[in-house]
Amino acid sequence: MKQRSLLTHLRHTILRAQEGISLAEFALILPVFLLILLGMVDMGRGFNTYIGMLNATREGAIWLANTGDDLTGMNNRIESELDRGGLSTSNVTITRTPNKATYESGDLVTLTIEHPYDLLFGAITGFSTVTLHTEHTLRVQ
Repeated sequence: MKQRSLLTHLRHTILRAQEGISLAEFALILPVFLLILLGMVDMGRGFNTYIGMLNATREGAIWLANTGDDLTGMNNRIESELDRGGLSTSNVTITRTPNKATYESGDLVTLTIEHPYDLLFGAITGFSTVTLHTEHTLRVQ
């Protein structure tokens, strides 16, 4: 009789100790899990920003390749695509290479867009911003 109650008592003691161990393991894993989750969200936002910039670069280069001299239309296309992607045009740098007012048929034009991307976990990694860079080269028709 006593042996059974002793076994029952030991089982209950071991189960309570395991519950405490599970809680301690969860407390150790939770910060790592949250850091991975925050990194995934930040990478997703960054990728979305990069895709919006890439679309804007492509649209601007196509516009310039088709017209050759409509720089205002090119800028409007770029701003339209950046707005569609939810990006502000105030901190975007647009560069054309070569930088001419009018392009002739057969000229190669490279359009580059740079945008500083603010990281969510910049305080943890020490990098508060990363500059995203996209470029597209087309031949003027």
